[in-house]
Amino acid sequence: MRPIPTTAILATSLLVIDYAIDVAGMRIVPASGSTVRVEAACADEVPPLLARPGDSWYRRPGDDEPPVLCVVSGSLGDAEVVALIDQGSAPARGERVRLGSAAVFRKPRGLSFSAAAQLMLPALTACAALQAAGLPPPGSVGAGDRQAKVVVAGSTGRLPGLLSQMLRDAGCAPLVAGRAQDAEAVRARGAEFLDHDDDSFAATCSVDDSSCVHAVLDVLGREEDPELVQEYMDARYVSLAPPALTRLADEGALAALRRRWGARRERRAWLPSEAEPVGATLLPRLEALLRSIDSGIPSLGLGLG
Repeated sequence: MRPIPTTAILATSLLVIDYAIDVAGMRIVPASGSTVRVEAACADEVPPLLARPGDSWYRRPGDDEPPVLCVVSGSLGDAEVVALIDQGSAPARGERVRLGSAAVFRKPRGLSFSAAAQLMLPALTACAALQAAGLPPPGSVGAGDRQAKVVVAGSTGRLPGLLSQMLRDAGCAPLVAGRAQDAEAVRARGAEFLDHDDDSFAATCSVDDSSCVHAVLDVLGREEDPELVQEYMDARYVSLAPPALTRLADEGALAALRRRWGARRERRAWLPSEAEPVGATLLPRLEALLRSIDSGIPSLGLGLG
């Protein structure tokens, strides 16, 4: 479907700005020089899965900090949008930010500006994880196809719920290994639950035709030798762990706290590049996820207000 031109008037500057919205999608192409009035913003460290897909770590020579993804949500004319922008720190509420090379989407209905901004990094991470694990995009598998069992290691935070819903939509059977107190919430999202303190992983995931595991998505840490998972379980291993958790494991609690409470400075920005194979497929997957949220698909388990 061809984009339909829409004209928006920015009352504060009396400038007329054209932008194109695909009515069937969520992507917005802003005109050159467009700005968005910020209602909410965040800048969070990007996990290795996104910044350097396939690498166990991703600091380039000379880098002492991981890059950040900066997200703003606000008003672009008469449209409410959320945008991935090319800067290393979050702007304040009320500022006007020039979009430039930003990737801009309609804000999903039902989400606040703050929730939409906070959603983008977990959503990109989940999309990248399914891609790295060789799993199909949500909605692309027929009802009669065999379900692939996928283990999600960890039950806290936004990612496990988001992954569970996306895996179900992709025709997979999610198995979340986590804390006993999260069992009810996990099952309510349609995933099988395994108590990592009491249940036998080997018994639950025996290697036979009906219960073998296709992939392990680890939201808690990073295996030093992911090849062992491939060798012993015949399953792909993908770490989604954020830098804060990997630093805690690698450097210890005191070093992690010193880094967290140290002097703040603008960080190197990261954006998915559509010129690269990963970015070229990642943004369409993100758009599809935002479309499903916009259409009101229930029980996403986002944990966002």
